[in-house]
Amino acid sequence: MTSDHSSNGNGRHNPSAGISATDTSPIRSLVSRTRVLLRSTWVITGLLASFGLGLLLVVVLSMTDFVVSSAAPSEWTTLRALALVLLVVPTTWAVIAGVLRPLFRRLSNVLVARRIETQLPKIHNRLVTCIDLEDESRAVPISEAFHRRLISEALERIRGFNPRKVLDIHNLQRAGAVATIGVLGLAVVFIPGVTTAMARVFNPFADIPPAGHVAYSVAVGNRDQVKEGDGAVVRGDDVVFLATLSDDRSLYEDERLQLTIETRNDEGEPVLLRHTLPPFKQAGDQRISKLTLKGLEYEFRYRVSGGGTYTKRFRVKMLARPEIVGVSTRLSYPEYMEKPERSSPVADVEGPIGSKVFVDVIAEGDIQEGKVEFLELKRVQQNVADRTPRTWFGATRPEGSAASGTWQLESLAGKDAHTDPANAAVHSHGFTKAAEPFQVGTSDVLFAEVYLPPNQQPREIMLKWHDGQGWEHRAFWGEDLVGEGKAGTASRFRVGDLPESGQRVVLEVPAAAVGLAGRTISGMMFTLHGGQAVWGASGTMPPAQETVVKLVPTGREESLELVPETEIPETSDVKDGQRLFTGTFSLMENGLYR
Repeated sequence: MTSDHSSNGNGRHNPSAGISATDTSPIRSLVSRTRVLLRSTWVITGLLASFGLGLLLVVVLSMTDFVVSSAAPSEWTTLRALALVLLVVPTTWAVIAGVLRPLFRRLSNVLVARRIETQLPKIHNRLVTCIDLEDESRAVPISEAFHRRLISEALERIRGFNPRKVLDIHNLQRAGAVATIGVLGLAVVFIPGVTTAMARVFNPFADIPPAGHVAYSVAVGNRDQVKEGDGAVVRGDDVVFLATLSDDRSLYEDERLQLTIETRNDEGEPVLLRHTLPPFKQAGDQRISKLTLKGLEYEFRYRVSGGGTYTKRFRVKMLARPEIVGVSTRLSYPEYMEKPERSSPVADVEGPIGSKVFVDVIAEGDIQEGKVEFLELKRVQQNVADRTPRTWFGATRPEGSAASGTWQLESLAGKDAHTDPANAAVHSHGFTKAAEPFQVGTSDVLFAEVYLPPNQQPREIMLKWHDGQGWEHRAFWGEDLVGEGKAGTASRFRVGDLPESGQRVVLEVPAAAVGLAGRTISGMMFTLHGGQAVWGASGTMPPAQETVVKLVPTGREESLELVPETEIPETSDVKDGQRLFTGTFSLMENGLYR
């Protein structure tokens, strides 16, 4: 028997195809394609919903941590862990229910056929019956005519049926909307500060400071060296905390950083110390706040808070002060001399060129490294710490002197001063023939305090001194207009530009530059080209730098290696708690080392 119906890929039937009247392959093809589309749609819907839900939870929980941390900066470990649970559990449930379950769900032919029948009017279970009869291998006896008619009517009903009608497009669209909203919300996470909050949510037990309204770093150490974060300080030294603002933002007007230290006392009991850092001050191109603490004897942890945030909790080790207990040397002669090694209990060593010197150092305390450093004597310039001025006179002339020009009393920085009236041309005032000449040291610097009124700034300032023989000792600032003396000599030495107006300034000139080193002076003149100046004290002071002979490193170094306890000679003087270091260098010339 032949059928007068056949099926193409879309469920349409061609009566002329010559397929058996009981052939259900078109029905099974439709069911198979519908099953694939259903499963794919469900999985895609679940993926979109899970993705969108996860993103929305990330945004909501990150914003919550950002707001809470801004209001009350704290680690909030428990709340952050709870937020992570609230993120992971719903998202995981959504993935299981919306992705994994549909992916592995069993979709039988009958189940798919029933979903197709819901979209076909007046099908009356014909599609399901056809599949049931075939799956049961027609165990139920039916007439051939009935079977042909059943299949024929089922094929007629599915002709032109599109499997997409079975799909849940509405839920797919809703899942897509959720994913789109989640992606748009994710943009919020990249606002500065919220990114940090997101990291805090995903790592609830990590020490991640929240983003505040100011950013800063903190270094710790001693007075000579500080290190950001963890550090080490020799026990007994002052501990220095140095906070530095990281950008242009600042603390609020009355806000200060707080330092919290966790340490212990002599009995081993935990102690919590709190200190307030001083206000930030400008230091070069940085704004810093420095706090120095004394008396910290035990290892401690610290954290600095303020500005809506805090630093990580850092640890500082307290080291035993390194101390060299003894230094001895061993001299190994060149091989050609065939002499035994010579030991010496002192650090000084002498021997023929080409000898090898072994330096043995016994030390105690916490020592990280040691080295032999070679030195040489050099003349170097160093800053003079004490530059106490030696004043010759102030507002009034020295006793017994004869005035020159108009000497008027004025006030400068709350002290009496002197000046002469403003003038557009060259004008001056001063004195000669002081009763007691003023002695200038050989390395002294001559100085004079001056204030230039902002509305009466001169074009040139000139100071000149009388040494009892003449006025050929002049220094000037600004333009070279007065014209006295010979340019480039002690009689007309240019020091630099005019000082800034509106503030008290100390003019300085080396006495040697104007030929007055080691001389006595008995007169002084204050000359201006235009404008006016108010003068304070005048006299001498030590130079800003001085030349000294110092031991300085040559740059050559040799490392000191730690000798293992098992290799320390029995004849050594190393005691319990001490360690032995040894280093070596070749003896090539006379020199110094430490």
